[in-house]
Amino acid sequence: MVEKSLNHSLIDTMKKFEEYSKGEYRNIVLASGEISVSPYRDEVFDIIKRNQWDVSVFTNASVYIPALAELIAMGRAKIQVSMDAGTKKTFMEIKGIDFWEKVTKNLQKYAQNAKYKGQIELKYILLPDMNDNEEDIEGFVALAESLNADVMLSSDMHIMDAPLPEKTYSCALRLAKNCNTRGLRLTPVTEFFNPQSYSRLVKELNN
Repeated sequence: MVEKSLNHSLIDTMKKFEEYSKGEYRNIVLASGEISVSPYRDEVFDIIKRNQWDVSVFTNASVYIPALAELIAMGRAKIQVSMDAGTKKTFMEIKGIDFWEKVTKNLQKYAQNAKYKGQIELKYILLPDMNDNEEDIEGFVALAESLNADVMLSSDMHIMDAPLPEKTYSCALRLAKNCNTRGLRLTPVTEFFNPQSYSRLVKELNN
């Protein structure tokens, strides 16, 4: 009942937005909840398409959405996926579910028809003693490169009061340098970075 109510609320909101926007607004964000499992998913994307809106979708990419793929191919959609891993093993440990192959396959399908670079954005949240290792960093950057993706780098918001542990910081620097070397656009999520660690990262990248 709650799920049905929430989804109806989404549709009602989008219809009201459609009614009152009168063509003045062109960009929307789908970020609350996982749109891919909504029973009203197709209706949501129909509204987006008929209004010629551009859309950014925050998704786990575990479900492939043909309507989203169509918008990506038209250059009118971007997606952001928080991968937080570069290996199947770490992905499963962090997410608690074995969806690595499914997610990466869906991302490749989205990417193959992308109109321009950066329509896919992969996020990496640094988690001490979980994903701060060479294998995950290298695997993640290789995945981003294969998708022609942009990268967002963040630390865990629960540890931002103190500088990153040295091992974790070294992996952040490695990831950033690898992105630069491979021509991947990198955006640090500054609000979730300890200021001291962020300043150090910027300084070392500019040297």
